Amino acid sequence: MKLNELLESPQFRKIKLANQQANLSTNVVTIGMMEAPDIINYVVPGQLLVTTGYHFQNNITGLKELITAMKQRGAAAIGIKEHRYFSKIPDDVIELADRLQFPILLLPESVGLSVIVRDLLHVVLEQQTDELTKIMNDSLYISKYILAERSDNEILDHISEMLRCDVFIIDTFGRLQAKNRTATVNDELLDYVATKLELLKLTESQTLLENYIIYPLKTVNKLTSRFVIFNLTGIHSSGQHLLIDNMVNLLSLENMQVGININDERQRRSEFFETLLSRNVSKEVFQSTLTFQDMDINDHCRAFAIDEANSIDTGNHQSSMHRIIDYVYWYFQKIKIPIIVINWDFKISVLVKTEVDLDPILKDLADFIVSNFTEFKIRIGFSNYTKQLFNFKKLMNESNEALDLAKNTHSSVPVKFKPDDVDDILNLIPKNEVRMFIHNALEPILNLGTNERQQLMELLEQYFMENQSLSKAADNLFIHRNTAVYRLKKIEKVLEVNLKEPSVVEKLSLAIKLNAINHHDA
Repeated sequence: MKLNELLESPQFRKIKLANQQANLSTNVVTIGMMEAPDIINYVVPGQLLVTTGYHFQNNITGLKELITAMKQRGAAAIGIKEHRYFSKIPDDVIELADRLQFPILLLPESVGLSVIVRDLLHVVLEQQTDELTKIMNDSLYISKYILAERSDNEILDHISEMLRCDVFIIDTFGRLQAKNRTATVNDELLDYVATKLELLKLTESQTLLENYIIYPLKTVNKLTSRFVIFNLTGIHSSGQHLLIDNMVNLLSLENMQVGININDERQRRSEFFETLLSRNVSKEVFQSTLTFQDMDINDHCRAFAIDEANSIDTGNHQSSMHRIIDYVYWYFQKIKIPIIVINWDFKISVLVKTEVDLDPILKDLADFIVSNFTEFKIRIGFSNYTKQLFNFKKLMNESNEALDLAKNTHSSVPVKFKPDDVDDILNLIPKNEVRMFIHNALEPILNLGTNERQQLMELLEQYFMENQSLSKAADNLFIHRNTAVYRLKKIEKVLEVNLKEPSVVEKLSLAIKLNAINHHDA
């Protein structure tokens, strides 16, 4: 309760203000009675201190020191019994109080000091009780929305209505995630939190640009942390600040659930690909599951594998890899490139939905991880070949082969998969000659309808990739072996060739390889 509101209560109309330049907007939190001259050591913020003035009737300097100390400690006011030990408050005391804008109250001589304290406490405590009841009801109201898993924007709408201020949620990159619908977005604020604050290291609330305050929301993993920002322009009462604290706690609970959901989703996605590695499923099932996860079987990906060398000898390898995975997710979220992390055979493989060169990205990633974990030795192997998602097994094999080389050579920089540099040599062939060779070898298939052409070309690519193992090719394409046999016979018929003849195999495998390179370069 603000001091001016307290003094406007009917029972306190006889209390007078001794000085004219007084700040009456301070919140009164507690009432204190002075019983000893060393009361200065026990002054607390928001305190209204009442006294008969006995200890200061012959010690004006002590009274001035007390007023100065009360101002410094954020006390609300001092009340002195009128005409008891002071017939008049000295002018130099009034001047000091005016200069500090600190209220001196004159308490009525006809009312006992204990009665005044009782009545003041009653009003303050009653108001605090009402305020706490409202805060509890407001907190319960918001918790229902959180338990109902309403959107962040909707939750912030209700919090904003309660506090009458704008509320924002940002992520660890300083990017705006949610806000109340009437909020005015301050670009200077967002730029400040994104460029000036080390959000990953922020563990306490902090005032921003004078009118804002940011709170880190509790989380199971600091890399999935979020932060709530309140505009303090209209926040003045202790009750509002207490309500803010409660809202931060409730949003922290929601944030922890968000973090758990993110980890669960990542785990489910990894387990799905682990299942594909351990057993065969149809291409249709693969596609339908990917569609459910906003992915497509034809998405173009590259891949890398990552490991930490030091912890293998300390027995903390699994724990270290969990921490590394968190930082991998965080890094790629920052550069806005989707990834799929697969934990398979004690190795971490990462599919990257991109066609850009991974080398500079992975060098930066390695530096980023080592800068946060100086005790780690990161080893990375990667495949810079772009393949469709249904070829993820091949991408994983290539990146793991490169990782083995990185570990064997103790390379601190990412190692690129190079299959004897055959592709580099083939890339030297003039493009017009490449197109003529492909046309000569594969023209009948290339002239087929889109679906049939794609099916036969995919089978040929997998067939030669797996050293003419039709079973492995069928597994990679998620089709039955009999279907693969039928399509292979169709290829022989369309091209009028025998795939058992070495010269035919040599010609077609080279044509398929050149077609893949030519398609990628295009």
